[in-house]
Amino acid sequence: MRIDETGFHEPVMGSEVVSFLNVASDGWWVDATVGGGGHSESLLRALPQARILGLDRDSAAIDFSKRRLSTFGERARLVVSPFARLGEVIVGNGIDPVQAVLFDLGVSSRQIDDPERGFSYRHEGPLDMRMGPDTELSAEEVVNTFEERELLRIFRDYGEERRARDVARDICIARAEAPIRTTARLADIVAKAVRPPHTTKSQARIFQAIRIEVNGELDQLSASLEAATDHLTPGGRLAVLTYHSLEDRMVKQAMRGTGRERPPPDLPVDVDSGHRLVEVNPRGSTPSAVEIERNSRARSARLRVAERLPE
Repeated sequence: MRIDETGFHEPVMGSEVVSFLNVASDGWWVDATVGGGGHSESLLRALPQARILGLDRDSAAIDFSKRRLSTFGERARLVVSPFARLGEVIVGNGIDPVQAVLFDLGVSSRQIDDPERGFSYRHEGPLDMRMGPDTELSAEEVVNTFEERELLRIFRDYGEERRARDVARDICIARAEAPIRTTARLADIVAKAVRPPHTTKSQARIFQAIRIEVNGELDQLSASLEAATDHLTPGGRLAVLTYHSLEDRMVKQAMRGTGRERPPPDLPVDVDSGHRLVEVNPRGSTPSAVEIERNSRARSARLRVAERLPE
């Protein structure tokens, strides 16, 4: 896996993203989760007249991306903001409508690899998991104050963890003895509740579930997908990279709930049907074996793309 000197991993399915979003010669593209700026850089290089509006709730990511994209001058405009404010930011920057919107979901590699952010069960650190300063709730608060039935709901719904009941119970027992304040202690509690050979996968699911709760990820995603569709120009495209089944199901439902599979090119589209999107790759696209070997973060990725229909 290649990581640059700042800890940002190379963009997942970068060439596929550029190919799918190459929909116009100029205009504005929106990178709703700019992270290290990898996808934005690829788009700016491939589309010489394109301009990028990049959002991220993590100010450290924005600071790095500003340096990385500085050579593109005014073609790159970056804003510290959660993608929940996508529509507001697009309108506020006077770029409505836009040619394309890209979401690269989940936690960034830089965040995972920083023990102080508390995202990883593999690193000792404080239980935090907040993606940006706009987030008030912390993982420590979730683990130590939520009732057992609420923890069960989070682990079952957001982590799809089979032993969710056991983990929730053991957390409540452990925190009664002393507050759970570190990632290492939480990971140990999960390991003892689950036991081999499923320990590592369960730790990943529990940490994922808590992170989703802390950052309100699924609620924000649902509203943001609708906002992205609202602000796409006809023929513009929405592209979403997901990394777990919950996200992928939500994206698929959003694209199919307002659209359908692309019709044959010789048949007209019924624009009076109420549909706003048409799926470009109905089954989704996955990374090649070569990319997975080079970049392990790509292993679970799925790219879904839909196109805005005429009004």
